[in-house]
Amino acid sequence: MGRGWVAAVVVGAGCAQLLGLEDVELEGPPMFSVAASSFTMGCGDVPASCDTDELPTHEVTVSRFEIDETEVSRADYQRCVDAGVCLPASCAPGADDADLPVTCVSWYQAEIYCQRLGKRLPTEAEWEKAARGPNDGRPYPWGTDAPTCMHANHSGCTGNPDPVGTHPLGRSPYGPLDLAGNVAEWVADLYDAAYYTDSPVEDPVGPEMGVNRVQRGGGFGSGPGGIRVSTRDGYDPTRTDPTTGFRCAR
Repeated sequence: MGRGWVAAVVVGAGCAQLLGLEDVELEGPPMFSVAASSFTMGCGDVPASCDTDELPTHEVTVSRFEIDETEVSRADYQRCVDAGVCLPASCAPGADDADLPVTCVSWYQAEIYCQRLGKRLPTEAEWEKAARGPNDGRPYPWGTDAPTCMHANHSGCTGNPDPVGTHPLGRSPYGPLDLAGNVAEWVADLYDAAYYTDSPVEDPVGPEMGVNRVQRGGGFGSGPGGIRVSTRDGYDPTRTDPTTGFRCAR
């Protein structure tokens, strides 16, 4: 992406510190590699539970990419704040725990953080591929079993975010954790409820026009249907919310 696009994001987020700090070293979660392959994207697992924006089910080919093992933690994000690159999160709900996922950050703040680490937000297709694993139609990262609080932090569990990476039974076949539940995650794409009707078959990056940005994965307040790998939501990219975090890709 061009420098002009980055500058636009900076202005939109009110974070002019991003430019000119190339020597600052930051850390993020470890990453897992996902090989190039095709998969079935959208809700085809239990049709009765599908929302209209998850249809039609369609085949998508995604190039090789890497994705963070966990959601970005408060500690990781705070290093970016301390470096003068990122704006502070607008709130810090729950316990004072550096291993909790950072929340209350806008889409712009999430994108700035990822770019500063030489990464980016995952596309919606990459996120779903990482969550779904092999092309076997599984509705959850761990398979077809109904969610329990051992698999994921969802409605009826803790009522708050858990520290990142504390649900190993919910691990995706590709390695990442917490792709279902805990906190919802910003991804790169603009949101269009009808996008799947004419989505490209190779490396889709979302619609060219729109207002809202996609969130994936559901959170600690979502029911079993809200943490399925195909569930999609769209929100104002300036929104900051205690139920929303992010992870990066490259």
